[in-house]
Amino acid sequence: MNKLYLCTSNKWKVELFSNYAKNYDFVVESINFDIPESRNLDCWIISEEKVIYSYNKIKKPVIAVDSWLYIDALWWFPMTFVKFALGSIWVEWIIKLLEWKPRTCVIVNSVSFFDTELSVPITFKEELKWHISSNIAWNLKPYNWSVLHKIFIPDWSKKTLAEMSKDEYLLWNNKRLEGWFVEQMFDFIFNK
Repeated sequence: MNKLYLCTSNKWKVELFSNYAKNYDFVVESINFDIPESRNLDCWIISEEKVIYSYNKIKKPVIAVDSWLYIDALWWFPMTFVKFALGSIWVEWIIKLLEWKPRTCVIVNSVSFFDTELSVPITFKEELKWHISSNIAWNLKPYNWSVLHKIFIPDWSKKTLAEMSKDEYLLWNNKRLEGWFVEQMFDFIFNK
């Protein structure tokens, strides 16, 4: 079985990628060390920088994920500064800033892959549309891997991800994964 290394300490992300990897006879292992992260405004460039840095450090096939959050009413804030925003203004302030404003947002996720056979990373992207709740669901469940799950409502739902039962959450995740960008990446790796 082939092994891929995922740049994350997030157990839920490792589980998600591992579930996909099994279909392609791959095992995913987490690598968890500090990776310098540029302040580029494009998440796909950041994920590419992460795989190059990580590959140069471990010399093994590497996957990295990054995201870009675009809140319509906040003029694209926080873009790729999601960690910074959540570390400084918290979800409570996002709710307050959106009072009387449209509550739509978009997340762009990117996943990059790099190994010895490539001269540049290969990157795949997805775009998800959301609504931001006017109330905070305070209790995160074990499968809620982001604090944003307290306020994010998928387009087709009336509940935040944190309010969903595990079955509802898995249904959301399965809907999201149909034709998912990670599956495209695994197809590329498997068929290269």
